Amino acid sequence: MSVAFTIAKWLYPLPDCPPKRSKEMKVICLGLPRSGTESLHKALLRLGYNRISHGFEWHIDNMKSSVLYWELATLRSQGRTPDPETLRTKYFDRILADYEATTDVPVAWFAEEVMAAYPEAQVVLNRRRDVKAWKVSFANSVLPLMQSWQYWIWSWFNAETYWGMGLTYWMHGQRLFGNDFEANAERAYVEHYERLEGILQREGRPYLEWSVEEGWEPLCNFLDRPVPPEPFPNGNVASEFGPKLMVTDKERFRRARSNAAMTASALVAVLGMAYWQRTRS
Repeated sequence: MSVAFTIAKWLYPLPDCPPKRSKEMKVICLGLPRSGTESLHKALLRLGYNRISHGFEWHIDNMKSSVLYWELATLRSQGRTPDPETLRTKYFDRILADYEATTDVPVAWFAEEVMAAYPEAQVVLNRRRDVKAWKVSFANSVLPLMQSWQYWIWSWFNAETYWGMGLTYWMHGQRLFGNDFEANAERAYVEHYERLEGILQREGRPYLEWSVEEGWEPLCNFLDRPVPPEPFPNGNVASEFGPKLMVTDKERFRRARSNAAMTASALVAVLGMAYWQRTRS
């Protein structure tokens, strides 16, 4: 592992993930954000799956997993992606220890790896049919977070924000969009699904290509679950995205400001001592 990663773990420590899995991984949904992921999250809960991974849930309650995600991303970038058994036992069984299903990021960033780790899990490729509408939705929700000076500045003074934003910049900004959302977003979206469909078809692995507009029936048929009587759940609209995250991030920003003040005070003290020593010599 790189020296930079080792230093970051020391500067920005987070609690360890659980040592092993406590529940079977049953369903992995690998659509990108703004592809009905929160509606799907609610639907899977309604169908009886116990604890579902989602970007909001990761950001609010499971940020400790970010260090393992970062380590896995580093290995991938070095061409050293672990074998399926290691992916499962060392990474995803700990990252997703008590989850029965996944949606959204960070898991969708590691779609190939999580499919290899759980070959028996059912795969759903949730997507928007209208790629331009997806791009607009992403631009009005996730992109402002990625471009926010607040998140960038305070990420240097809070461990959870550091790892969370670091992963988002790397996996969304650099790996998916090539640091140019406007030019590359639509192509990247299409290629994400084409790549995964190619892998699934080569492996002969059943999967469901699905969108929210199709509702309960195809999803329940694929998962072998009874169709609920109520309408399919609604997810968050783009305008709700930022305010929902800020419920948690306000407290992180408060701690970051406190850490920044202590860092500045320590720096002033060191510089003052150095100046005093210099004037005496």
